[in-house]
Amino acid sequence: MSASAPDPWAPPGFDCNQCGKCCRNFGPGVGVRFLPTDVERIAGHLSLSKREFFTKYLTLHQDKIDDHVFFYFAMEPKTKDCPFVQADESCGIHEVKPEQCVRGPYGILYPKAVAADYDCAKDLVVPNNWNTSRTDTSYVCELIFASEDAAWGFLDT
Repeated sequence: MSASAPDPWAPPGFDCNQCGKCCRNFGPGVGVRFLPTDVERIAGHLSLSKREFFTKYLTLHQDKIDDHVFFYFAMEPKTKDCPFVQADESCGIHEVKPEQCVRGPYGILYPKAVAADYDCAKDLVVPNNWNTSRTDTSYVCELIFASEDAAWGFLDT
């Protein structure tokens, strides 16, 4: 078996200790962005269709950068807490949690930004050689849909 190439977006030196701080108080705006692969994986884990998972937990967002409009899935809990955080602060879907949660305090689109307000991130230093080049668009493109129809179509496949 050959070793796979290292993920250039993998966060260095971070292991989730399941303290639950990033799962509480999402605040205004988008809480967690979901890759299409996150939707498939978590919906399957919960024995839901992708459409059922979306209806129960997600919203479809539209954004624009320059002249490019794109769409993505996100969770904005009505309670301000992730619906999967447990009473003991652990994650109820830890083994299949979204990629943004896997990346922890580094974020999903701008991984050099470390959320220093979490204890788990206070000693993290992003190494200069960590490859987070914005020219590696393949990762970011996995997050977005070029049209609203494409996003809705994904949910029905």
